[in-house]
Amino acid sequence: RKNVGDIYPNIYIEKEKGNIFVNPQNLVENVVGDGSYISAVDDGKYSWEEIVKNIRDLIDILPPSADYTPLRYGIEKSEDDPNRICMGIENLTGDGAAIVREIADDHHFIETQPNMGKDMVTGFIRINGSTIGVVASNAVNGEKRLTSVGCSKAAALCEIAGKFNIPILTIIDTEGYQTTVENEKYLAGTARRLVMALANATVPRINLITGNVFGSAYSLLNSKGLGADYVFMWENADAGVINPRQATEMIYGAYSEEKVKEYRETYSSALALARRGYVDKVIPPEDTRKYLAGAFETFVNSR
Repeated sequence: RKNVGDIYPNIYIEKEKGNIFVNPQNLVENVVGDGSYISAVDDGKYSWEEIVKNIRDLIDILPPSADYTPLRYGIEKSEDDPNRICMGIENLTGDGAAIVREIADDHHFIETQPNMGKDMVTGFIRINGSTIGVVASNAVNGEKRLTSVGCSKAAALCEIAGKFNIPILTIIDTEGYQTTVENEKYLAGTARRLVMALANATVPRINLITGNVFGSAYSLLNSKGLGADYVFMWENADAGVINPRQATEMIYGAYSEEKVKEYRETYSSALALARRGYVDKVIPPEDTRKYLAGAFETFVNSR
């Protein structure tokens, strides 16, 4: 298949002697003539010990081939209670990696492609022993905006999970798409790739909405309409076609706190979406791990 390298979870380059290039360094120096050499993004990031550990972690959590389902437990069975309360997890909104670690067995998260598309956090965890592929939105410099690179990174994780029979968990809290010329140029293609990856995945898919998600970003990111098996939503989260404040200003021509509250309770709050069947369960943030463990358990003997 084309671009098969796009779906590899990680490429490790040893920091003392490792590098990657199209043309050798001396050739670039001779042609350019100024002694410059542009290193690849991941050149020299890892020590040999780090590479060995990361590869062992990946081998432990992934199945031996696409013909197998992942092992229920890794080298060592975790003693972490699947019903563990995640106290204070609601304070981690905006930090996708921190939320993922909080719900994972033993807080262990194997992150993939950590140096690219930082508006998305991707990787693998275990919940109650089962391997789960995770895509979580992430704030960058205080902004919760999706980029084309982040969407491509998320799509790659979903493609890997789909190939290796690994259930997918998406954790969503975003204000929509980043509005830059560069992002507009590539976003349609990468968003399409992410939608296709999710729609084509024949593995269990669960969506967790932890904050606000408005516009087409909600539909794109593993919504009920896109075929998610379960959708959970934190009590104070919001989701809809448009931000409640913007909606009321458009409808009534001016801002009104009372109208914003009324709109939210009717259309975009967790309870409003649950009433209409767009959300399966409204949950307290601290019970997140318990509900996810129970939901994934329903698929444990399926393929």
